[in-house]
Amino acid sequence: VAMGKKLETLILGMCRRYITPEESIVLNVVSAMVDFSTSASLQLSRELDPEGKRTLLCVTKVDQHQEEGLHDKITTAIETMGIPSQMVYAVRNRTASENKNNLPLVEVRRLEMIEMEKMFEHRSEGKYGLGMEALSKQLVRIQYENICETLPLTRLMIEERVKVLQHSIDALPEYIADAVVCRSKAAELIDACVCCLKDQIHGHASLENTFSNVESCEGKSLELSLVVKDWKEARKKDCGNASVLYSEEKFLGAFSFQLELHCRTDGEDENSVGLFLIIEVPKGEPIKKMIVDYSCSAFCEGDEIVTESTSNDFIREQIWGWEPFISEDEADDLSGKMTFTAFIYVDKVTSESEDIDRDGRMLCAQLSDLQDEFLSNIESLHSNHFFFSEHFRKSLAKDIIATRGGLGLPGSVAPHLPIVVLKRLRKNLAKMCKEYRQSVFQECKMTATAILCNCIKESAHPQLLLLLEKKMGDVFEEQMKVLGTHHASIIEWEDSMHSSNHYFMDTVQSIRENIFDDGSATPSYLADLDPERIKFMSNEEQKLVDMQIEIFAYWKLMKKRFVDNIIMSTHSELVSKPIYNILKESMIKVALCKNDEDMVSLLSPAEDAVEERTFLCSRLKKLVEALELLEGFDETVMPRVLL
Repeated sequence: VAMGKKLETLILGMCRRYITPEESIVLNVVSAMVDFSTSASLQLSRELDPEGKRTLLCVTKVDQHQEEGLHDKITTAIETMGIPSQMVYAVRNRTASENKNNLPLVEVRRLEMIEMEKMFEHRSEGKYGLGMEALSKQLVRIQYENICETLPLTRLMIEERVKVLQHSIDALPEYIADAVVCRSKAAELIDACVCCLKDQIHGHASLENTFSNVESCEGKSLELSLVVKDWKEARKKDCGNASVLYSEEKFLGAFSFQLELHCRTDGEDENSVGLFLIIEVPKGEPIKKMIVDYSCSAFCEGDEIVTESTSNDFIREQIWGWEPFISEDEADDLSGKMTFTAFIYVDKVTSESEDIDRDGRMLCAQLSDLQDEFLSNIESLHSNHFFFSEHFRKSLAKDIIATRGGLGLPGSVAPHLPIVVLKRLRKNLAKMCKEYRQSVFQECKMTATAILCNCIKESAHPQLLLLLEKKMGDVFEEQMKVLGTHHASIIEWEDSMHSSNHYFMDTVQSIRENIFDDGSATPSYLADLDPERIKFMSNEEQKLVDMQIEIFAYWKLMKKRFVDNIIMSTHSELVSKPIYNILKESMIKVALCKNDEDMVSLLSPAEDAVEERTFLCSRLKKLVEALELLEGFDETVMPRVLL
């Protein structure tokens, strides 16, 4: 019993689903031998089509009705069910002998009408139709009227869908079977990638507006509208836990915006009304999110019922809206025509390739920031105050005491002592160089990879992208090793305390002038070294002051020289050489060295992209054929069967 009830519910739900659309024609076929006035199908038709505009009654097997009064039976059904008489037809089925003798359809129809006229000779003219031919003409007439009514909108919707499909197809990769063309295409893509990298170094162009679909959508608005002609009936059309769904779709560029109305939701307030917005992003576009201002209003017979608005970040495949939009109690009190209107404004669209152009800054700006950060880190190792602090002076005094009596004249400071101190001060330089080197490496590799992925779509040429991405990584890894050797050499150079630069002596002289010249402005780090205090120092203390000044002067010289050398070598090995000299040649060599068969395979699109393109092309072809048929349709010319 339970299974029977479940099956009945499923069948009833299926019938409702097919009968509900207003373009559906509901043909009820009932046997003349039963009481069809109580037919369940007629009851359902009356519920879903109360005006009877699209409901037909076909009474069949009239020749097998043995009792008198069939005419009265049909007339009574017309009056009690409220079905227009022109929508009711009595027909006779083909007989067994007609089938056995293979009578032509025309002859069967002629015999049918002879028999029908005898059976219904007392029927009033215009009461209801007789015969399959009359029923067929009525079906054609209804279809013809529906087509004429919906044709303009249908044509517009097909034209819009054709444009969207064509755009989607153009965005999908195409299979290339010619190896020569494949080589040319690969070289073109590699060249475009390297040119984009050079632009990032030069600061000539930004990738902010490379996505045409972003441009076609950002800063634009659209309005969506849903109309429910009979709200009470819409609320009744629910079956089980399913929602009656109304939807409207429009496009901004290639972005699909869909407004969905659920007459019943599955929330706590299960009979409330939900309103939702769905945004579909074109496949293959690197769109991360859209900032959308979204407001919705509901009107009942022209009077505003409710308005909601919000600003929201839509992410791929996200559905957003209100549940409930109208509460159950409010919805049950409404009747008549309901109109739901949504106004949508796309404020901003951001892409997944933000790493190419973060915060509007290009690679050149990112590298400049890393250089400034590196210089700041070196500066922070030992400040100017450190070299003239009491702590540093005591440290030097301890070193002097520890080396007293060694090489040099009696009472003099050992000549190697300043060199030992400077080496100790430089012990963290190697670590800072490594951190700077790693930062520049990561920035260059990340930007180059992002640009490569932007120039070569994964769906278009997945194997080529994978190959070039690996080669690009190998190039930067190799240059990273070379740079590590260069940095080690630069650090080693600083072990030899030599310079032809007069900056060292100029700095020493400048500090002494600042100390002893009363008219000059003394820097704050020299505040403790006033002339009066130095006069009363012992010879050993004065030697300490001289050593402080000389170590500070050489540190400034070394620091400036060291930072310049590290930055120049880093830019040369990780930026200039790869981008200007190595990358293009290496990528072309690894891509174009393959034989013809492998070259075609290398440039082949992803399998799912090929399948989707084939599917979309098939759909486009059918829609174009439909448009061509509609162009030849003349709604002023009646179908031949109706003439």
